Amino acid sequence: MIKTKKTKKNNKNTIVHKYKSKAKYYIKIKKDSLNVELKLNGQILYQFTATKLDKIDLTSFSRKLKTHSYIYKNGNLIIK
Repeated sequence: MIKTKKTKKNNKNTIVHKYKSKAKYYIKIKKDSLNVELKLNGQILYQFTATKLDKIDLTSFSRKLKTHSYIYKNGNLIIK
C-alpha cells in the first residue's frame, strides 16, 4: 500500500509513503519532468530527474541520476 500526501494546493509537490517503510519519496512535478528524492530521516538516499520524451506517450522518458542518463522507450531501458 502506498499513501500520498499533496503538499501544495497546485499539486506541484507530493510526498509518497511506502507501507512499512520509514523512507519517503519527495516528488516535485514540473511541466515535462519530475524531480524525485528518496529521504530517510531528512537525508537524501537517492535522487533523480525523469523527463518526458514525448508529450503523449508517458512510457518514453529519460532518467538522470547524478552524471548518468538512462533512456526508456515503452517502459523498457534502451540506453545507459
